[in-house]
Amino acid sequence: MEGKGGTLPYRYAINGGSLTTNNNFKNLVAGQYSIRVMDANGCIVDYSTTVNEPNKLISNIISQTPDDCFPSGSGSLSVSVVGGTGTNCFP
Repeated sequence: MEGKGGTLPYRYAINGGSLTTNNNFKNLVAGQYSIRVMDANGCIVDYSTTVNEPNKLISNIISQTPDDCFPSGSGSLSVSVVGGTGTNCFP
């Protein structure tokens, strides 16, 4: 979404909700959204946008070497991971 012009302050709404000065919409799930922007003069611009799910997280074991004798710690494991998102998934 790119826009120019208008008179500050702007107000925003998502999916027909109430207009607010907050332009940050959080915790959205995948789907289609309509965004309305209104300036101080009452001029309105409507946008449509889609939030997509990230690619499915896939991991594969590339190589593994068993430990020679517990507890020597000489084993190893290499994993390849693609997809998902770059943020930490753990609380």
